[in-house]
Amino acid sequence: MRGQYPILSVWLFSLSFLLQHAAVPGEVFDLRTLAATTSVDPSKVTIGGFSSGACFAHQFHIIHSKTISGVGLLAPTPYNSLFPELWSDLQTRYFPILENLPGIILDIHGKSFFNQIDNVRNLAGDKVFIHHGFLDFIFRPWNSVNVKLLYSKFLSWSDIKLVIKPLFGHVWPTALSLSSNSNTCSSGGLPFVLGETLYRNCNYDTVYNMFSHLYGPVMAARPASPSGVLRQFDQTPFTPLLSGMDSIGTVYIPPQCENGATCKLHFSLHGCINGRSVLGDTLATNTEHMLWADVWDVILVFPNVKITVLPTNPTGCWDVMGYTGLNYGSVTVDSSKVTIGGFSSGACFAHQFHIIHSKTISGVGLLAPNIEMVIRPLFGHIWPTTQPGNSNVCWSIALPLVLQGAPAYRYCGYDTVYYMFSHLYGPVTASKPASPSGVLREFDQTIFTPLLSGMDSVGAVYIPPQCENGATCKLHFSLHACGNGRSTFGDAIATNTEYMLWADVWDVILVFPNVKITALPTNPTGCWDVMGYTGLNYAVRSAKQVRAIKAMMDTFL
Repeated sequence: MRGQYPILSVWLFSLSFLLQHAAVPGEVFDLRTLAATTSVDPSKVTIGGFSSGACFAHQFHIIHSKTISGVGLLAPTPYNSLFPELWSDLQTRYFPILENLPGIILDIHGKSFFNQIDNVRNLAGDKVFIHHGFLDFIFRPWNSVNVKLLYSKFLSWSDIKLVIKPLFGHVWPTALSLSSNSNTCSSGGLPFVLGETLYRNCNYDTVYNMFSHLYGPVMAARPASPSGVLRQFDQTPFTPLLSGMDSIGTVYIPPQCENGATCKLHFSLHGCINGRSVLGDTLATNTEHMLWADVWDVILVFPNVKITVLPTNPTGCWDVMGYTGLNYGSVTVDSSKVTIGGFSSGACFAHQFHIIHSKTISGVGLLAPNIEMVIRPLFGHIWPTTQPGNSNVCWSIALPLVLQGAPAYRYCGYDTVYYMFSHLYGPVTASKPASPSGVLREFDQTIFTPLLSGMDSVGAVYIPPQCENGATCKLHFSLHACGNGRSTFGDAIATNTEYMLWADVWDVILVFPNVKITALPTNPTGCWDVMGYTGLNYAVRSAKQVRAIKAMMDTFL
């Protein structure tokens, strides 16, 4: 999704078509004022679309899965699969069986990991309706198979409905008999070149089948006409500069939704050259949207993009190719500055990992491993810090942390992280900040962890703001001690040490993986595997926890 190549002939057609089918402006409302009269069930917010609108709706669902509970897609392609390079674009359109689905799924997990999109666990339980015409030669129908396979990695098969109609082309089929809709349903190329909309009389009610899957079936018959009115609203309060959005969208609010009923909310997105500035409000008026909205109590919003010179969008498509910018929020890691550290069993494992993956790791910081080179005479088996919120008992030995119910991070007047980073990365002259400039985020570890690895389901990551805004940063993994993981003491290794403070100074992305106390494998103390409880090959590349940490690392590299 990274750009679009304008074609002169497309521009000439688009501009002439625009002049012939320009919409007539009417009364324009403030959407915020209209919304204030309604009550929406936040668990029933859905989105759908056709062609580029379907691609964008799918993309929006992946990004905002915490908000969206269902999606209806007509002729979509998989997330992040449309590229500006000619071969890549043609491959997705016409040879989708060659699509790199594992790479797309890994990209989604990576963006979830970096908090660039909502946590992918939010997708579970959502409803997905997918429709494609077998004679579609804009996006071949295997694209929808790919979209179903993609979603199946995050939610159950029963939540996904795929419909492929053998005699339909690249059209939005309806069960209406409108004179303004063509009866040609098999068009496979560019039917809109003939001056027709893509909404066709095909004796198939797409909206009914979509809403039935998204919201559950109803027994009521389809009304003959809508009970409410379609209104225009001003999109400009919501749209940034050079977004490619039209100034006008439309909204349909069933009367019961303005009279006290709690209603659902559905956004429907048009296809290329099918927006309001070209074909008026036909997505609303030439389909069954408003009719079934009355039955299912659904507020409908029809946003619009338009043909623009800046940004370059000669076909009035939704941005699923990056024409509004390449803002993917990626981070850049210096692969020569990847380090690992830990305390106690975490130190032993970090040392072990360094020996195994010495090609990747450039340095290691070890606290209380089986060999120590900096010995503090008055310190016990603890992680010394300068953080006054920690216990100041620094001489504890053996298992005092278990007996005292406190983590091993202690206020001892010694900044372990500063000395570790000074040695690993070189000294700095800047002072330690008073607080971190970024936020600590949780991430899903399960996508990296083999069965019976003893790993927790959640880890934590800290990315300094500069690392998300173009700076090339270092990468450090820090491993907790026995009985000091997240399931026991939360994120204390991040919050009770100086890690995040100095990460801001040294430009270091921090990852805090977690293991936990488990019966299978047998790990009653929540230690990293430096003793073989996950298997005898625990200290080689194929070891379960070694593979998990390396997979997390590779996400950044």
